[in-house]
Amino acid sequence: DDSLAALEKGVEVEERKVKVFEVVVEGKNVHLSIHEGRKHIVKNLFKELGYTVLSLQRIQIGNLLLTLEEGTLQQVTKDYLKEKIF
Repeated sequence: DDSLAALEKGVEVEERKVKVFEVVVEGKNVHLSIHEGRKHIVKNLFKELGYTVLSLQRIQIGNLLLTLEEGTLQQVTKDYLKEKIF
């Protein structure tokens, strides 16, 4: 409970406060939304709270959901990426 409150309030990581916009806990799995994607930011965020991240999977970048099955490809256009990410 204290860790969830800290995530919602914001946690100091690498001299910058990281605020989590949405947190959903399902057993040992935590789904969260953050505004930035600095290198290892999620691992460092949980390290500050005293936890170790064992597995990490990005499922969305901007409005682009990463829903392809492993080993599959999808061709996308510049316009599609501009619409979904920027």
